[in-house]
Amino acid sequence: MGQVCSGRRAKPTTSSRPSSPPAPPPYSAPKSPTNITEQEKEGPPELSSHPALRNRENSTSDSSEPIQKPIPAHLRGKSLQKENWEDVENITAASTPQWRWSNTQCRAWLTEVLIVYGGRPSPVAHRLADGFRGWGPNLYMKEWKEWNSWLGADGQAIFALLMEEHRKEGAVPKEVEIEHYVKAEGSEYKQLEIRLRSG
Repeated sequence: MGQVCSGRRAKPTTSSRPSSPPAPPPYSAPKSPTNITEQEKEGPPELSSHPALRNRENSTSDSSEPIQKPIPAHLRGKSLQKENWEDVENITAASTPQWRWSNTQCRAWLTEVLIVYGGRPSPVAHRLADGFRGWGPNLYMKEWKEWNSWLGADGQAIFALLMEEHRKEGAVPKEVEIEHYVKAEGSEYKQLEIRLRSG
């Protein structure tokens, strides 16, 4: 009797467009060259063949001596690189962070603090300490909220350690006043005075 209609018409199968060849693949391997010159067989040219890199025969300086690079200004006078590695071995969690410490020394101290006081596994402590940017003054200049946002509770504790250490020998120079230490010390002294008066 009746058929159910889906409401869709069947499309005619005949197309008025001519069929096009299939598109080539997006990448095809390059074909090997058939004509290779003698120079290409030998390999790339040597760097000394470039005019800017040639060894000049007429040069007034002795070519047997290597070219000396100037020492960067921040390294003149002392060889800090050797000292830093020796000093890193002597840094412990109980060390007073020094104002003139390098980034490597600061990271070593932070690693030790996180392992010894924070109970972090060594790989985790190293990974966290590697996030430190700067050098000695940057340890002391970070405010509590920066330490907290970076390391959470460990950061708060590190800030407290630095508060304790900042007046010790080699830490913050006496000529330097860091605002958050001055504010904290002022409120500590006021609290201490209140306790002594009420006690």
